[in-house]
Amino acid sequence: MATIKFGEFAQLLYPYCGQGKSTHEFVVTLTNKFMLRPGVQLGDGYINPLIEADERSLKYYYTGEREIPDKIRSQIMGRSDKVRFEQYIKKFTDNAIQGIVDDLEKKGFSVDIGNVEKKCADIMNDIILREIYEESN
Repeated sequence: MATIKFGEFAQLLYPYCGQGKSTHEFVVTLTNKFMLRPGVQLGDGYINPLIEADERSLKYYYTGEREIPDKIRSQIMGRSDKVRFEQYIKKFTDNAIQGIVDDLEKKGFSVDIGNVEKKCADIMNDIILREIYEESN
């Protein structure tokens, strides 16, 4: 059974989707791309609570040294949009998408060029729900 946690998934995607951002900025980008209107202010904060997280915490989430807290994952999940995440993955070059496919396959996932954006959205969804994605073969 293939499994992956948020930090591993972020590290897998970073070479293809990082676009020169720092790793802590990339954590915010990944969660933003998974949410509807993440940068909109809601009361005293943003819809995506990671926008205001400190750099050190974001780096810990990226490296996997810490999990995203349940409260924050719940806030993200409440505004989740898998189609938006699929569109985010789909916009990258064919070479980048093939690289994602290859790296996911190395980790034991069943994926191909025709379903990689859906697979990535499913992985992100399950990670935010449970902090781990498990694929049974």
